Amino acid sequence: MKLFLNLFTTFVAISAQSDITVPELGSAKTIFWQALYEINQSAKIITTDAKLAKVCQEYKNLMLSQKLAAEEISLLRSETESISSSQFSSYFKIVTGSAPVQDHPSSDLPKLPFYNQVLAELNSSYLPLGKVNLRIVSTGTPSLVQISNSAGLKVLPVQISGDSKNPLIKVFGKDSACDLLDGHVQLTFDSQATLKISLESQRQISDFYSHVKDITKDILAKKKSNSSRATLFGFRLAAIMPSSNSEMGSFWVSNIVETFFDENLMPNNQWTLFNGEKYLTVNGAVNAPIKIILEK
Repeated sequence: MKLFLNLFTTFVAISAQSDITVPELGSAKTIFWQALYEINQSAKIITTDAKLAKVCQEYKNLMLSQKLAAEEISLLRSETESISSSQFSSYFKIVTGSAPVQDHPSSDLPKLPFYNQVLAELNSSYLPLGKVNLRIVSTGTPSLVQISNSAGLKVLPVQISGDSKNPLIKVFGKDSACDLLDGHVQLTFDSQATLKISLESQRQISDFYSHVKDITKDILAKKKSNSSRATLFGFRLAAIMPSSNSEMGSFWVSNIVETFFDENLMPNNQWTLFNGEKYLTVNGAVNAPIKIILEK
């Protein structure tokens, strides 16, 4: 999916931050391989507005020095000196992306040869697929968003637009913008990432299934009964299994037949037809859901 030049306007929901000690893992899968990955992906952001720090200091002084009514807070947080806009907004941008991919080997029994892989790349999209949430971070100092919320005011919307790798983040309301600037809140939302295994791993898997294709073509060309073909096919497949464990080899042979062939031992719809021949085409990349955390 291409996530370029889209504009997402969402209303922000407030939630409290919870400490995450163990990474939440997801499983990215293709028919040929699977790999575990960290669902939560963080990125650092900074403001592009040189005047925001001064604006925030003035706004915080007003909010913390006296108790204001909801109408007054609503007016003050949206008040702007801009002649091109009727309400306050401030821009942020991403300066550092997610951390390098961490290895998370799967402990599951691999259902096919080379099935359990570790990731080589995880490329996040920083455009939301739905609602943007505002998560309050406990810092020991008052949050301006909490003050607004206590007065019964909803958080104003956030707009994220542009390139999926380097979007422009437009935050409405001085309470949200100033809390984001001070590190009192995070922006979180669902997105997606492209996950890749290494080219070496992809080549290894492709080479194996190229052998499966050659064996299949050779056996189907022989004039034998289905039972004879099945016996020969099992024998030939067992010979190329990348394991000396006969039980594991038999397990893989059974799963290959079940995954890539029909009841007559003919190639099923997992095969790709090209120039009159059928192939098992191994893709080294897959899209998977992630959760983005944007913070100071």
